[in-house]
Amino acid sequence: MLEHGGNLRDAARHYGRDDWVDLSTGINPHGYPAPAPSSAAWHRLPEPDPEFLAAACAYYGAPQLLPVAGTQAAIQALPRLRPPSRVAVSAPSYAEHAYHWNLHGHTRRLVPYTELEAAVDDSDVVVVVNPNNPTGETIAPERLLDWAARLHARGGWLVVDEAF
Repeated sequence: MLEHGGNLRDAARHYGRDDWVDLSTGINPHGYPAPAPSSAAWHRLPEPDPEFLAAACAYYGAPQLLPVAGTQAAIQALPRLRPPSRVAVSAPSYAEHAYHWNLHGHTRRLVPYTELEAAVDDSDVVVVVNPNNPTGETIAPERLLDWAARLHARGGWLVVDEAF
């Protein structure tokens, strides 16, 4: 398993405390008080809802979307959807992106945020975490749209992870 940060057990052992809050994840230790699911929810499998997809497409202004069970599912699936490609992954950033593109035969390189503009022109795929984890750097939407258009013109992809 990749090291993602956190490791509260090690920190507690090292510093002798057990009252840590892990801010390295999107997991809120004081979660929103959501209502309990109805008992009927446990008696059938989830099924696609075309109204959900239509509402999401309308909200995001997208002609099509693929709902996934969290960002991690998309991170693991996207590299499998392309033949071997030249992939630039923003660095430093969430390590799972680089890890999974590397697993599936792609030529992957880590590119500092300051060099991403140039990477657009010599890559088939550019992966940007925006805002970046761990630096907090951001790239303006107009710039991302320009990169997406340039990549698309060559059959490339711009993957923007905005989970953070």
